[in-house]
Amino acid sequence: MTEYYSRVNYTYSSGSANFSIPFSYIDKEHIKVFINGEETQNYTYLTSSQIQISDTLSSGDLVSVVRTTPINERMVEFTDTSILNEDTQNLAHEQIFDVMQEVYDSLNAHKEDVETLKPYIETAASNIEHIINIDDNMNDINSVASNIENINSVNSNKTNIDIVANSS
Repeated sequence: MTEYYSRVNYTYSSGSANFSIPFSYIDKEHIKVFINGEETQNYTYLTSSQIQISDTLSSGDLVSVVRTTPINERMVEFTDTSILNEDTQNLAHEQIFDVMQEVYDSLNAHKEDVETLKPYIETAASNIEHIINIDDNMNDINSVASNIENINSVNSNKTNIDIVANSS
């Protein structure tokens, strides 16, 4: 199983609906929670690294906690050197670092999807190969069909020959 930097999955069994957030995030708005693939807003922060879901969960539900750092705007805009301090530089770099981890995790998640689907893809490819072979052999199939008509004609003539032979 792949280790992620910006997401974690839990399979709910029973009891407490408290779930850990084992990765860093810049802002609580960057955390998304999903139950069986559907996003929910029904959770509260118990601490900065733990949430409690208020939705009713059933045994076997998949709970996913995912960090989604915005990429459409910079969190720090340097306009002059007066704000060039440790905190603003760290925030700017943390945003880039978080987004890179999220892209990495997303690619790995899709890699797992491909690995899961690989046997089905191979079966489909094999079936396509059989269909191509059938298409390649269609002339032979048509020839056999034509020969069957000739055989049926011979069988019909044999019946006539048998009738003539038996009548003499």
